[in-house]
Amino acid sequence: MAACSTTTFVYNRLHTLILWVVDDYVDLSKPQSSALDAMLVEYFNRHRWEHLPRYVAILDQALVMLDSEVTAEKLTVLYRQTEAELAREQSQSLHWMLAVGESLTDAQIEDFIATLHDKQAEYEEEYLERDEEEFRRDTYKNLQETLADYLGRLSGDQVALLNTATGQFARWDYIWLEDRQQWVDTLAVHLQRQPGWQQQVRRLVENRYDMTSVQYKDIYSHNLGLTLEATAAIIASRTEKQDRHLRRKLRSLREDLCLLVSQGIEKKPENPTLQAGCPSVPGSGLSHSTVSQATVSLSHR
Repeated sequence: MAACSTTTFVYNRLHTLILWVVDDYVDLSKPQSSALDAMLVEYFNRHRWEHLPRYVAILDQALVMLDSEVTAEKLTVLYRQTEAELAREQSQSLHWMLAVGESLTDAQIEDFIATLHDKQAEYEEEYLERDEEEFRRDTYKNLQETLADYLGRLSGDQVALLNTATGQFARWDYIWLEDRQQWVDTLAVHLQRQPGWQQQVRRLVENRYDMTSVQYKDIYSHNLGLTLEATAAIIASRTEKQDRHLRRKLRSLREDLCLLVSQGIEKKPENPTLQAGCPSVPGSGLSHSTVSQATVSLSHR
C-alpha cells in the first residue's frame, strides 16, 4: 500500500468493493458471485482506457482554468462534463446490473426490494430528524471539508463566503427522500420481471432526473448554483500557498489516472489509437499527447 496512492489502490479493487456492496443488498450464490466478478473485471478493464482518459481531459481543463479568472460559468462547464461522463458510465454499467437481475430468484428479488425499503427508513431517520440548524451545519461541513482537501486551510473571508452560500441553501432531504421512495416503488414493479422489464429498468435508471418533480429540479438547480458560485469565488480568492496546494492535488490525481490508463492500454495493444503514457501537464510548455488524443477519439465512438 505504501507504494500506491489511495486513488490507484482503491480503483484497482473497485470490482471487489462492488461485490461487497451488492452483498449488502442481496445474498448471491457462489455461481452468481463468480459471474458478477468476471463481468466487473471485464468492465473495469475497458473502463481504464475508455472512461479515465476523459477524466484526465477534464483535469487538464481545470489546470488550464487556474491560469485565468475562475468563474462559476467555467466551473459549470467542468461539472456538466463530469456529470455527462458519470451518466455514460451508469448506462454502460447497467449491462452487468441487468445480467445480475436476470440471474436472481424470486426470493432474492424480494430480499433486494426489502433491503431498499430498509435503506429508505434508515435515510429518513438520519436526515429527517435534523432541525434546520443541523441541516445547515452538515451542509457547510461537507463543502468545507471538500474545499479544504483541495485548497488547504480556508481563510476567514473564504469561510464567510461559504457560510453565506450554505445559509441560502434550500432544504433538499425531504423532497429527495420522497422522490427516492417513488423511484424504489416503481423499480419494485418492474422487477416483477414481466416481458420487457430490462428496458423498463434501463429507462428508469437513465431517465431518473427527468422523472423527478419540478420542485426537485428547482431545488437541485438552486443549490447547485450556490455551490458553484461560492466555489468559484473561493478558488478565485486563493492564496499562493492554496494555489500550490490545489495544483499539486489536481496533478497528483491526474498522474494516478494516467497510470491507470496506461495499465488498461497495455491490455489493449491491438488498438493503435491508444498508447501507454501520459500527456504533459498543461502549462509545462509541452504539447498534449497520447491520452488527450485518445480522449478525442473515444468521445466520437
